[in-house]
Amino acid sequence: MDREILYDLLGTADIPGTDEQIEALATRLAELVALNGRQWVVDNRRRLLHQWRVALGLAGHDKAGGEWTMEDKKRLHVVIKGRVQGVCYRLETQKAARRFGVKGWVRNLPDGSVEAVFEGDARAVEQLVDWCRQGPPLALVTDIQIEPQEYKGEFSGFEIRV
Repeated sequence: MDREILYDLLGTADIPGTDEQIEALATRLAELVALNGRQWVVDNRRRLLHQWRVALGLAGHDKAGGEWTMEDKKRLHVVIKGRVQGVCYRLETQKAARRFGVKGWVRNLPDGSVEAVFEGDARAVEQLVDWCRQGPPLALVTDIQIEPQEYKGEFSGFEIRV
């Protein structure tokens, strides 16, 4: 199944995952179409996309057993301190944010720390913050300050600012 058919079936081109993972999804959807018909896949696309995000660790279920939804949004202002400049921290943060589906920005501060704003699915934002506690291999994070902010949904991607 080619990508355009996949996007049409799921009603979106914003499908997280590596090329190999998306190819596996396309194969599974082709099987579902063969078994249940195209309309069944279209009718169940929201549930199928949620299951896909669960499989990638980008969504899940809360402790009470209810589904996390895309409406569970979060915005955090984060300052990371330590050896975080000159170690590709911003570039790796951008890559991690894109993997988790988080939007916002990251930049170096004059005091040697890194500042960022993360917006997106609450679980994905928390996963990115957890990643920031370690950072890329050459980084040494000594402190991370987190300030919750009101979610605005103002970003279309994740950028490195200067």
